[in-house]
Amino acid sequence: MHKTFGQIIASVPRDYDLIVIEEERIPLVESMTKDYEMWLMITGALIIFFLIFAGVILYRTACEWKRRRIAELEEMYGQPGYKGWNLIRLKKEERRLEMEAIAGEKNFLKKVEPKMLV
Repeated sequence: MHKTFGQIIASVPRDYDLIVIEEERIPLVESMTKDYEMWLMITGALIIFFLIFAGVILYRTACEWKRRRIAELEEMYGQPGYKGWNLIRLKKEERRLEMEAIAGEKNFLKKVEPKMLV
């Protein structure tokens, strides 16, 4: 093995110039790493933005459904209700109005039934 390696070295011409390659900036690689970090930040920011945007849309949709239901109950039974954007409070108000409507209907049926029988 050493013999063949020595023969290869001996066969290399001796009239060559050595060029020392110093560490220097490589244009494509450096700009690519900077752009990669920038695009990674932009992509992350866009993903976060769209997730927040979807959450806001879902929240507004849920609030709007509850507000419509409260408006229906107000129309049917004439009781005022909450019209804000707090989803938890809207759910409580919807339950309260439905319970009052059920209690009102039960009282109405109790009053009407004896009159119908007589």
